[in-house]
Amino acid sequence: MKIIDRIPQLNIVKQDLERGRCVQLEGCVLSQTEHMLSELAQDFAYTVLIARDEVNTSEILGSYAAYEKNVLLYPALDPLFHKADIQGSYLSEQRSRVIRRICEDIPCTIVTTLDAFHEELCPVSRVGEEVIVIRPGGYRRPAGTC
Repeated sequence: MKIIDRIPQLNIVKQDLERGRCVQLEGCVLSQTEHMLSELAQDFAYTVLIARDEVNTSEILGSYAAYEKNVLLYPALDPLFHKADIQGSYLSEQRSRVIRRICEDIPCTIVTTLDAFHEELCPVSRVGEEVIVIRPGGYRRPAGTC
C-alpha cells in the first residue's frame, strides 16, 4: 500500500469521482495537489486541470510532468495576436495537438485556463470530417479519423 492511499480524504474524493461527482481540491500546496491529482487521474483516460491564469498554468505544467508523461497545454487564444504573429501560430499549434490527441483517443492530461476551457469548439465528429493528411506524393482523408 502506498502512503498516499492512507489519506482518508483521498479515499472520499475517489468515491465522489466514482459516483460522477465534481471534485474541487483546495488548501494544498501545489506539489501536494499535483501528487493527489496524479493519483486520482489514474482511472481516467483524460484529465483536465484548470488553472487560474497563464502563469499558474505554466507552473502546473512544469511540475505535473514529474507525475505524468502525457501532459499537454491547451492555451487560450489571444484575440489580438491570434493571426498576427508567431506566438498566435504557436498557440494554435498547441491547441491543435490537444484536439488531435482527443480525436485519436490517446489518453492525456490537459492543463488549461478557465478562459480557454470556456471557449466554444466545434464537435469532435466535425473535426474528424475536416481532417486531411498531407504526405509526399499526395494527400488523403483518413478513414475513421475521430
